[in-house]
Amino acid sequence: MRWKHKGKSQTGLILATLVLLLNAMGVGLAAWQEGLVMKGTVATGEIDPVFTRCEVAGESCAPSRARTWIVDGGKRLILEVQDAYPGYYVRFRYRVANLGTVPVRFVAEAHSANPAILIDLTQPTGIIDGRGNYLEGDLSLTVGAAEECKDYCFSVCLSFQQWNAGKLLQLHLPKGVGVATGE
Repeated sequence: MRWKHKGKSQTGLILATLVLLLNAMGVGLAAWQEGLVMKGTVATGEIDPVFTRCEVAGESCAPSRARTWIVDGGKRLILEVQDAYPGYYVRFRYRVANLGTVPVRFVAEAHSANPAILIDLTQPTGIIDGRGNYLEGDLSLTVGAAEECKDYCFSVCLSFQQWNAGKLLQLHLPKGVGVATGE
């Protein structure tokens, strides 16, 4: 009888020791995980569509009366016509490149403050992949019943969005910038 009682106490002692050992291992593991620090960087990409080129592709007179330049870090085109006359026509060819890493859709917008100037923008369709890929479009300008020998200056701005987003992001320029004027 004596041996039976001793076996039960040894089994109980072994079980109690095992429980305490597992408990200590759990506490040690929890303390180790609490002190574990993970560092990392998450990159989502950049959106950077810009005008990279604009040139006169045809006009109704020679020598040329039109010139273009890119301003605001490529976000805006300035188009100027000197000594315009009724019936004058010029076509510009422009290029929009995506210098960012996220594919984008865009819309180029030109505004005319003078109703005698008709601006027709042909938008490229599709998505511009990042890292320098580009699309080209055309802009034609026709002078209607406007005053002769006047200079006209127009601005073309970009509205753009991530390729899978829903709403175009508008480039906000200072007041008075981006609107065509007849001077």
